Amino acid sequence: MRTGIWALVISVMILGSVAGAGCSTAPGAGSRNITTPTPIDVGFSSDRAPAHDTFNFESTLERLSRAGVGVVNSTSGNATQELRILAIQGSGLDERGSAEKWRFIVQEQSGTTLVTYDGKYGETVTRGIGTSRTGAIPMDAILTPGELVAKNTATIFRQQNATDVQLELSSSTYTLTVTDGLGKRTLAFDATTGQEH
Repeated sequence: MRTGIWALVISVMILGSVAGAGCSTAPGAGSRNITTPTPIDVGFSSDRAPAHDTFNFESTLERLSRAGVGVVNSTSGNATQELRILAIQGSGLDERGSAEKWRFIVQEQSGTTLVTYDGKYGETVTRGIGTSRTGAIPMDAILTPGELVAKNTATIFRQQNATDVQLELSSSTYTLTVTDGLGKRTLAFDATTGQEH
């Protein structure tokens, strides 16, 4: 038994000294001339980090309308599903008004439901998250996030220096939290006109 332990200890010491020998040469002793790889022109370039998958607001809203959430209205014997959106949140908003993740709080018969769309989990529906005292957002009277960004690109993105933009829409006000080289700032816009508050 003692021989086995010592054999293991010696083996570890030998492996450690062999591995360390390649890393412990003094500067200049056997050093190689290291060069920077030559860039290859592939026809395009980018100064920005690779973009994450984003979701277009309008197509995500269309998916939400087919998700089977909302308030059931029964008038004249016909039952229809009415989509009452109470709040919207977008994470990782880009210059087109698309986001990496969209969250919608929707009114249902028994309370509110959170519906999330993101690249990792797809569509998730969480029912019974509570109740809300806010009214439904007048979706046919507001600007889409893309329209809001188009009207206020310079204010929001400051010549594309924004590293993260979070969007919230409640009632008729867009609130954006923008992180850029100067820190975090919060902007508020009228959702129907796009004017900054």
